[in-house]
Amino acid sequence: MVVLLYKSGIPVKLTNDFSDLRFDIEGFLIAFTHKAIIEKNIITTKYAFHHKSEFKTNDKKRSDLIDGFYDEDQFLKYTESVIFNIVSASDMIYKHKFNFDKFIAKANDSISVSVTNFDAPYELFYDRKKYDFLIENLSDGKGLRSYSDGILDGFDVIDYKLKLPSNYSSSIVSIQNQVNTPGYHFYAKNLGNFIHQYSSDEEKRKFKKITILIIFKIREIINEIFPNLLLNVSTEKTLNDAANSINTDLDNLTNFEKTLFLLKKSWGYYYDPSSILPHKSNLPETFNENSTYSDFEYYYLGLVSFYDEFYKIPQTLAKAPELKRYLFILTLLPINALSLIPIEVTKSIIESFIKKKYLAEYQKRFLTRLIVSIPFSLADSFLDYLAGMQ
Repeated sequence: MVVLLYKSGIPVKLTNDFSDLRFDIEGFLIAFTHKAIIEKNIITTKYAFHHKSEFKTNDKKRSDLIDGFYDEDQFLKYTESVIFNIVSASDMIYKHKFNFDKFIAKANDSISVSVTNFDAPYELFYDRKKYDFLIENLSDGKGLRSYSDGILDGFDVIDYKLKLPSNYSSSIVSIQNQVNTPGYHFYAKNLGNFIHQYSSDEEKRKFKKITILIIFKIREIINEIFPNLLLNVSTEKTLNDAANSINTDLDNLTNFEKTLFLLKKSWGYYYDPSSILPHKSNLPETFNENSTYSDFEYYYLGLVSFYDEFYKIPQTLAKAPELKRYLFILTLLPINALSLIPIEVTKSIIESFIKKKYLAEYQKRFLTRLIVSIPFSLADSFLDYLAGMQ
């Protein structure tokens, strides 16, 4: 199987020792599992692409440090170790970086690249567009051409897109089993049902893309972050029991559990349009007809920060007491996600801050974000509450 590496766009030919392949929206390989035999033992290692910017501040200056695919377990040990370097930058560079040199494809090898399709029909959930072509040499014959092109924001390259050759064929590939998934319902509720209010295809495509990116990031948070958040504090069963209850209140959940529950509910993970249960029959809106593109983008960037910060500290997160995990979440959630926190929880947080003689700068910023997140429908009662505290 021939695939394109993220960033470089270089085609490589993978053997059966590669599995669990993950691709980004442009069809570039971003993660995989590789099986190797070392001293007669079969060793399976997960690798993921990491930028230099993800390394520790002092290590970013190293001339031998480059972007690439690194052993994910070792990388997390490296990023999480603060006082003692359990895994050093040198270890990452010379022991735990995958070398693709012997897997480089050859000219005339065939390749199929599937990219996420954000085109019409805009009211429907996404599908993929598959491009088929043959690998080509550079015009000077010195190596293979790259199929990656930088996406610029001003003068800065912020990401990479597929650069197609002149000769290719394309087809639309439907995504199976997407109907009635959380992402399917989130998309319909928060964009699909009103996307035709936008006049141009360009605008519709832009809104569809950012919404799909939000859904993909939510999936990553659910699959990779929530298991650590729930470990030794709560279980998925606790939250599912609340979703299956006939009671609308969540008094049996801690504030931490309420927050996780309400996030999952807003993301469509409990929604069932055929259910009569109060929490399953209702999908709260995150966006509506009046939401601007900046609202969508802000939410997406908040989810990215949420994911990135938690993904780097799996052991710290797993060992942290519930209160600390709760504060982690509140600090990192975007404002429109903070609005999901029950008003009584918001009040108790504000009261705890008022009792403090001194607030650090980050605490002041968080308190400001928390107050700004109060839903407009609760603004008057919240102002009355603040006035009563004087």
